[in-house]
Amino acid sequence: MFKKARVHSNSAAFDETVEDGFITDEKNKWGLELRKFLLDKYCLEGLSGSDVATLSYYITQAGGAGVSDLALRPEVATKHGNEHVKLHAGKIWPDLDLAYVDCPMFVKRESRRSVEQVPIYLPSTAFNQFLTEEMLNFSTHDSRAAFEKIVGGLDNYDNHPVVAGARAENFQWPVRPVALYWDGVSYTNHDSFMGFYVTDILSGQKFLSFLVRSDDMCKCGCRGWDTLYPLLLAWVKDLKYLEAGSKLRCAVLDIQGDWPAFLQIFGMRYWSHKTHPCPLCRISQSEIQQLNLDAITLDSIPYTAYSSNDYLNDVDQSVKVVEITSGLVQKQIFRLLVCKENRRGRVLSKPCACLGLPQWARLMPTPTMPDVASFEFLTVPFKASFWVSPLDFRLTHDCPLMELKGVGLEMWSLDLMHGWHLGPLQLLVSLSLNFCIDSGLWAPDTGLDAADSRKISLLAIKAELFNFYKIKRSDPDWVGKSSEVWNLTLGMLGSEDHPSLGAKAAESHGLLEFVHWLFGIHLERFDKLTPEKKRKGKFLLEAAKAAMGLDDVFQAEHRKMTRSQVQKAFNSYVRFLSFYAKAGGNITPKCHFMLHLIQRSLFKGNPRLYTTYRDESFNGLLAKIARSCHRRTWMNAIHWKCRELHSKHHQKVIKPNAFDKNRR
Repeated sequence: MFKKARVHSNSAAFDETVEDGFITDEKNKWGLELRKFLLDKYCLEGLSGSDVATLSYYITQAGGAGVSDLALRPEVATKHGNEHVKLHAGKIWPDLDLAYVDCPMFVKRESRRSVEQVPIYLPSTAFNQFLTEEMLNFSTHDSRAAFEKIVGGLDNYDNHPVVAGARAENFQWPVRPVALYWDGVSYTNHDSFMGFYVTDILSGQKFLSFLVRSDDMCKCGCRGWDTLYPLLLAWVKDLKYLEAGSKLRCAVLDIQGDWPAFLQIFGMRYWSHKTHPCPLCRISQSEIQQLNLDAITLDSIPYTAYSSNDYLNDVDQSVKVVEITSGLVQKQIFRLLVCKENRRGRVLSKPCACLGLPQWARLMPTPTMPDVASFEFLTVPFKASFWVSPLDFRLTHDCPLMELKGVGLEMWSLDLMHGWHLGPLQLLVSLSLNFCIDSGLWAPDTGLDAADSRKISLLAIKAELFNFYKIKRSDPDWVGKSSEVWNLTLGMLGSEDHPSLGAKAAESHGLLEFVHWLFGIHLERFDKLTPEKKRKGKFLLEAAKAAMGLDDVFQAEHRKMTRSQVQKAFNSYVRFLSFYAKAGGNITPKCHFMLHLIQRSLFKGNPRLYTTYRDESFNGLLAKIARSCHRRTWMNAIHWKCRELHSKHHQKVIKPNAFDKNRR
């Protein structure tokens, strides 16, 4: 007979049954399946944490295996079940085929820097699990149609080095275009993370590769770069493997993301920089405020372009590689190294004459030394790289992504959502609505003071807005594509002198149509205004017409755009800028940004087809997942919960309240 010993505990959790030889391998196997089933129900289908903890308790009491660590007594599970399951679910993970990268991180609770393992879902693993034989050889009609719509005749794809190399080798499988995307995401009032994704462009499927909480990034002054660098190295190494695959071969066609996210990874300056406000040309801060539209054409701008070759030349100029040949030199450098936040990392406090390094030369992470804190522990001889350019130089560091074939500044897919719908378009809407409010045409002429007149005018305009929405709801295109604001307040509109619009991108696009409609039906009323105000109203109407003309061009179905289409878009935008400026609109960096976006459409294609609307939606879903994960197992838990998101029809799998914060 087997001796059976069951340990009963007064603690909240129930300890696992101990049986000599009674729990067989087969029972353990089914126990793991039971655990996976319960956690799937908890994470993906809304089963509450208290129910999981209670079920696990009864199962374990009945002699079951695999879920004892999730168990709580029913009276305790009612209150603490959700937190308990979130914590213990991360201790045993199903095999997710994750790789782990050693990264320097900041341990907040201990206030120290340490090297931690960060999980990464490699693109090669994701594609091998997702892509089928039919998808690889385009044997289905949908696959062929998607290929023609997305990359058919596109210069950006046909001339890509990976595609050209495959063509020269008579590679029998079509090269799949992929896109890289990264962005910062706030998931609570005080917490955020930076996520990195890879997208199979033809299917539109997105995969989360890795993510890091902002509070966990290195705090040596590098602004998180020392943490991200080893992860980017692993990403690049795997993407290089996909570039030369024997059956599955991929080419990075797009680098997506908004302006700040792209500049952070490529080590470039933001638009507020005094001398380098644009990453794509050498325009100055004063010039960016007053665009010379007469000198701008579809093929050129009156400012020197900044290309990938210029970027690489600046990196070569900025990086000084030195060889540490002896322990004495290593100690000498180590004594001079200090961490300075205003110098972006670990720098030399004094010049090092023996190696020709100036003061404030910054130690850079490299493939052979991914952690700058390991400098003093390396065995000599070894090579170290220092950033020696001045503090206000155009670049702050190099980027490993530049090692990929075809990847460069020209590969950046400028985002239509951030550059247009959240940029000049919003400014036009705000300027137009403020003009209507301040004109007095929508307020009664009863001697009201200015503040009351603005409030009354806003109420009248809001009534017209909701009437406009009512009319447009009979239009299928409007119902399918546009989003409506639920309210309109003075705080959302800024002022006529400082216009701004507190609305989402899709809502702003709908408000543009409203402005065009509103000015069109009330144009005759502008005759009551002063000549200056009347001209301004007509300028705003013409700017709205030009903006809608630009949007009409981008409604094309295929990504490939003819030169005449791009020229039409360019003409519409220049016309928009001209009337917008005459109406008193402020020229912002995003107005300049849009010129680059339209010019790139010649070889990048229709920007509507690589905008980040869906990426931002994916970010929102990940933010919900992030809020539902315990900090101890945060990254692993998110990867585990994203398994179903990496399937083709993930919206059908996830329940609406699966990741609500207040679930019990």
